[in-house]
Amino acid sequence: MSSPTLLGDLAAIGVSPLHLGIAIAVLAVTLALYGRAPKPCGTARLTYFEGHGRAEEVRLMLAACGVPWLDEVHGDEAGARFVTTQAQMRKMMAAGVLAMDQLPLLEIDGLHLVQHAAILRYLARRHNMYGSTLAEAAKIDILSDSMGDWAPITALMQARDASAAHAKYLARFTRALTSNADGDFLAGRSLSFADVQLFHALEQLANAGVVDLPGKWPALDAYRRRIRALGPIAAYVESGRQTPFPGAGGRDAFFQTVRATLPWVFGKAELPPLLSARWHFSKLGTSLSR
Repeated sequence: MSSPTLLGDLAAIGVSPLHLGIAIAVLAVTLALYGRAPKPCGTARLTYFEGHGRAEEVRLMLAACGVPWLDEVHGDEAGARFVTTQAQMRKMMAAGVLAMDQLPLLEIDGLHLVQHAAILRYLARRHNMYGSTLAEAAKIDILSDSMGDWAPITALMQARDASAAHAKYLARFTRALTSNADGDFLAGRSLSFADVQLFHALEQLANAGVVDLPGKWPALDAYRRRIRALGPIAAYVESGRQTPFPGAGGRDAFFQTVRATLPWVFGKAELPPLLSARWHFSKLGTSLSR
């Protein structure tokens, strides 16, 4: 007598190998989709100055991802919302939570994330805003890196004439947008972190009046309005939570705070030595296998 087998047992109750194969395939697809589904990550905490700078794209990404967050200075016993003093900065440096002793700092999932582009990519991977294929992800990276080359927000904050750079990149981002046959975004059929970056730039260029988007770049202006109307982004923009952009009225005050907090960046003081012997990328007990 042959020994019993799983297939034999299943056949005895009317389950064919074909049916079993279909069931396994369905289970595999279900598990794959579950793995891509955004997971809740609790309330994050963002540490930065009261202004756009390197943090507004992070705030827009948090909003787009549906992640609640607090604007709150790490380690500040009074619960300050924004960094205003060198003492606050030095306390964070001594705590070892800033990899390069720079801001912004996003505390999320038990991690201390810095470097705004790395933060954007972490959120994008976690919330399916990095394309649906490797090709789309590469396209998104190209466009995001191009935003870094353009640096329109830096030009606006420094009040320098960047009209030639604006014309160059607006033309090429128009081409990228209109070349995407899959939808209304820069890559694929859904919002990516590169869309968030471009939206932020277009919003501030339009608000500052340095570029005539409706007249000269109507495709990008229509795109900006579409992104602005997306539920999570619209809710954030209309919430009153946005910090003021350092335009003509607030630029001096913003940079005065930054200079007072980080005088070594502006050559006004020597760079402090390492105030912590260890970089605490994750909080105690946090798994890095996420």
